[in-house]
Amino acid sequence: MPPKERGEIEATIDEEIWSVYDSNTKIFSAICRKLAFAEGGICWFFKSQANHLPPDIIFILKFLILFFASDALQYFLAATIYWSVGKYYEYCNAHGLIKTPKQVVKQAWMNRASLLLFLVKIVFLVIASYCTIKLLT
Repeated sequence: MPPKERGEIEATIDEEIWSVYDSNTKIFSAICRKLAFAEGGICWFFKSQANHLPPDIIFILKFLILFFASDALQYFLAATIYWSVGKYYEYCNAHGLIKTPKQVVKQAWMNRASLLLFLVKIVFLVIASYCTIKLLT
């Protein structure tokens, strides 16, 4: 396949597939954050007069904290990786090591840590949600 056609295919994949993936994961993460905040609010109602929380509630809150920590770490790692790769390409460009824009490539490994943390944070939220539902029924 000629290089021009390959570039057009890559652009179509980026626009039609990865852009939909990106927008859906952003929306999904926003919904998950709202759910986690709501579950935290539910846990607050179980606080006693002496400001003590039952062990079941503490268990749920630990998983909500792990969810939020994973959520933050997901975006921090992605930002750090992309910053590092961007700096690398800026260095290469400044020293004439890059001859064409096609040499600036987003590698598959760049999203692996972020994807793993995306899945981990969802597991934490599912555990917290299951325990919250179990507690309320």
